Amino acid sequence: MVEEASGAGQFTSVTLRPRVTISGHSDEALALDLHHRAHEMCFIARSMNFPVENEPTITVESATAD
Repeated sequence: MVEEASGAGQFTSVTLRPRVTISGHSDEALALDLHHRAHEMCFIARSMNFPVENEPTITVESATAD
């Protein structure tokens, strides 16, 4: 955020750090790809006049024998 001498301010960028947990039978690469594709289509992020970055963390639960 940048603050002007007058006290007014504005954001210059935002970094989101979502955390997602997927099952052990899921595809981590696919989950990451879907996250990036959703961000590209996000009307909120696309409406900002500053960059919105994403740094997702995907955790894979251990698969249990069925």
